[in-house]
Amino acid sequence: MFPAMSDPIGILNETLADRYSIERELGEGGMATVYLASDLRHERRVAIKVLRPELAAAVGAERFLAEIKTTANLQHPHILPLFDSGEADGFLYYVMPYIEGETLRDRLDRENQLGLDEAIRIARDVADALDYAHRHDVIHRDIKPANILLHDGRPVVADFGIALALSGSARGRLTDTGLSPGTPHYMSPEQAAGDRDLDSRTDTYSLGAVCYEMLVGEPPHTAPSVPALLNRILSERPGRIGEVRELVPRNVEDAVRRALAKSPADRFRTVAEFGDALTDPSFRIEVPEDADATTVAGRRPRGHWPAWATAGVLTVVAAWGWLRPQPDTASSAFAIRMPPAQEPSELPTLSFDLSPDGEFLVYVGPGPEGQQLWVKPRDSYEARALEGTDGAVVPTVSPDGLWIAYVVGRRLFRVRVSGGPPERVSESISGPPAWVGASLVFPTVESNVDAVRPGEPARRVWTRNALDFADRVTPLADGEGFLVTTCSNGSCADGSAIWLVEEGDPAQSTVILRDALAAWETANGELIHIDPEGTVFISEVDPVTRALSGRSTAVLSGVRVQGSRPDFSVSLSGDATWISGPSSTGGDRVDELIWVDRQGQIQPAAPDWRFRTDGAVGLAISPDGGRVAIGAVVDGERDIFIVDLNDGSERRLAAPGSDMRPRWTSDGEEVYYLSNTPGTMSVFVRPTDALGDPRLLLHLPDVEIGEAVLIDDRRLLVRTGQVDSRQIQTADIGYPASLAPLLSSTAHQKAMDLSSDGRWVAFEVSEGGRNEVYVGRVADRTHAPVRISSNGGTGPVWSSGGNELFYVDSANRMMAAAVSRTTGVREGDEVVLFDFPSDARLGANYAKVDVDIDDSRFLMIRMRRIDDPVATEADGLWIYSANWLETARKRLKGG
Repeated sequence: MFPAMSDPIGILNETLADRYSIERELGEGGMATVYLASDLRHERRVAIKVLRPELAAAVGAERFLAEIKTTANLQHPHILPLFDSGEADGFLYYVMPYIEGETLRDRLDRENQLGLDEAIRIARDVADALDYAHRHDVIHRDIKPANILLHDGRPVVADFGIALALSGSARGRLTDTGLSPGTPHYMSPEQAAGDRDLDSRTDTYSLGAVCYEMLVGEPPHTAPSVPALLNRILSERPGRIGEVRELVPRNVEDAVRRALAKSPADRFRTVAEFGDALTDPSFRIEVPEDADATTVAGRRPRGHWPAWATAGVLTVVAAWGWLRPQPDTASSAFAIRMPPAQEPSELPTLSFDLSPDGEFLVYVGPGPEGQQLWVKPRDSYEARALEGTDGAVVPTVSPDGLWIAYVVGRRLFRVRVSGGPPERVSESISGPPAWVGASLVFPTVESNVDAVRPGEPARRVWTRNALDFADRVTPLADGEGFLVTTCSNGSCADGSAIWLVEEGDPAQSTVILRDALAAWETANGELIHIDPEGTVFISEVDPVTRALSGRSTAVLSGVRVQGSRPDFSVSLSGDATWISGPSSTGGDRVDELIWVDRQGQIQPAAPDWRFRTDGAVGLAISPDGGRVAIGAVVDGERDIFIVDLNDGSERRLAAPGSDMRPRWTSDGEEVYYLSNTPGTMSVFVRPTDALGDPRLLLHLPDVEIGEAVLIDDRRLLVRTGQVDSRQIQTADIGYPASLAPLLSSTAHQKAMDLSSDGRWVAFEVSEGGRNEVYVGRVADRTHAPVRISSNGGTGPVWSSGGNELFYVDSANRMMAAAVSRTTGVREGDEVVLFDFPSDARLGANYAKVDVDIDDSRFLMIRMRRIDDPVATEADGLWIYSANWLETARKRLKGG
């Protein structure tokens, strides 16, 4: 098992008490955490790097410490020396001087490009350091701006020899963890292709990439995902520096170009030659006539790397690097790469599943109407499209491997793996389906769980309680029941639980685990589960109660979590696949306000104000556009705040309690809001200066109010009812109050907004398995509501002029529709404005978005973690691990 890391500083101070005193953490990277410490023996400040526990376990102390001695023998003014190394209570560490200053990465992040003279000077100094190391038979293997420290303006190369120690000592074992040295943007083609037989020319390429970035402002190759980036490194030429920096001398451009040659044989023989060429005005290379056709702004494939590197043989990888797969190991991990025309779609929800035997993967990729399902066999570079699955999300493979279930909007479909016409199975689905025996089981829009067999009506198999919302389902290994993940207050970040539901007795469901986003039972009876931080555990389970009964061991970290859905799948055969990246759910979170214009460009709004929300807040822009009323959570209670959008200043409006979903009076002098009083919900109004007591507008005993909108000084629109029976009604202000249905329809209505002239109400209706946006006339109950959306609609918000309606469709796009102020009918086609930001909050039953007074931009709430991890080049990397479960079991048993 890995050493406990609940208090790493305390543990390190205890184990290293006779030599070092740890002061604080300086930073955390993919392979190690860095601490500032005092060297007690020599009375100096040092930096101590402690390897991540899973990396230390894979490497092994004896071999790591033996091979890292190479670094201690390197003595050069531009190489950061190694003071010490060792093993303490399971931790592997090494000690270096503490350098005050910044890294080249920090400098480039701040300035983007460096001056020509400074860039060349830094490159020459680093080349000198590398040449010295190469002459001592040491290759760095991980040259990048983050490993170049700037001390009094001069570069010092850090982590020299660490990459060699890791790759040399771990070899086949690193594939179990997926940890290895190397950073994608600066990798040589041979390193990206998984070649272990690297020589000094790989460092020359990496230094060329760093020099290119110092001059151009970006690395030679960029891409939205790591697989796409590796493909470009292997197949494309970098753009010309002169297209961006026209005053860069010809010799500098040619020197960098030779350093970045695809074939090591075409590069400089030594890195010293590269350094000399940077300052030799006469240096020239002959280039093909078509070489200059590729520019930084628009790159096209030119080179032809061997087919095995780009297709048939997949690169071994996990979160921090690449190694070639080892067929003889019990477990191996490698990156999944597809041709560019078949790359997976970036979706804010789980978008893939592994077949039970681990032989193929089904995923969401490009399609004629935006997206469709693709099937990729494990032994094939090419995938196969499943025609007719347009708009599909959350696919899942049947236990016999013959069918794939998936969702379009709120409708459940299935299609044969071999292809053919899809079959509609059910409606009103709100989360990923799961195959439980021959049935498909899924969360419903009412947050219960239903089961259905093709051709039969759905039946209720689990009913939520008042606070918990069903988010996803996974089957038990024997197919005789399932596990339900529930979330509190509509947000898994505010609490989650795993319920055991056994077939035939759903009333006896019990909670077996808390604070987990998903769980899978293995054929041997263990429980695989994943927490909001993206860490995967394996646990021993009581064979009778199926509750956790013994040890629980972390076996994988760094799985991407989007919302409440971890991007992870494990097959019955024990193979696993996942996407690496940060979690948007775990950790301590804050929220912030952002503006999003009609083109999707994001800017902060009131950037100095951070707050917490939950599943019941709301926001509203003042009539003058300068303030926002917003619900926030303070010390566990909901309050209303007024925030100035110009200076970020705030004022608490409501008294501490449970107050939410504010709106403004038309004169902007008061704000009215809902307040949860014992046993009911009331509507209060209060001046924005918070002087005087709130005034009661409406109190309805034993009636739940979900939203309230003032029609005039006498009437309110209120949305009443429970989870699956919400209705919009009119209410007279006062108590007692009379209620009257606004619409003749009894459909489930939610998320309403009133037009500026008070004539039209826009709202959601649950129908056909998904929500659609309708417009109804306020003054005429007999008027039949008119449907506005055509492909789903959530969170409708009127424009300030009342002639345009905004909402989010089922493809998670912000839509705009012109609406007649006379008839309430849509005029013309809907217009796609932008993709709704994946980290922004969108209310399920009411809008969490408002539009500025000139209708040019939208105010939204964006979720942020206080401890947001630093983005790494491995984010978004898709990994497949054969026999993953066997390795997890060995760790559970202490192997």
